Amino acid sequence: MQFFTFDASRRALARSHGAVVAMVVLLLGSCEALLMALRFIWSAAWPLTAPLLTQVARFFRPELRREDVMAALVAGSPSPSDMANALAMLFALPIFLLAVWLLARWVYGADPVAVLTDTYKQLTRGKDV
Repeated sequence: MQFFTFDASRRALARSHGAVVAMVVLLLGSCEALLMALRFIWSAAWPLTAPLLTQVARFFRPELRREDVMAALVAGSPSPSDMANALAMLFALPIFLLAVWLLARWVYGADPVAVLTDTYKQLTRGKDV
């Protein structure tokens, strides 16, 4: 009777492309976390940049009224829940990246970039990993 070993599970995970799919999903999650954090930073910095953008718009189109420009550029101020979400996403970003790195090291013994490029090359050649 053969017991379940970690070495056998790593080989099975590498052959099934499950680890690569999990790495891609984690990388997409880290991209989403970064975009949400940047969205909050932009909405927090908006009150400082709105007057400058108004003057730039009026420089190129002097017939525009200030109210028209501000109505076109209006963005709501961030709420406390937005700030909490952004901080959670900033906290989750390094965790996602660390999970990708650990998964690649545990299954393939290489860094994530090398694993993803090798898998891409093997899949585009039509050969199974």
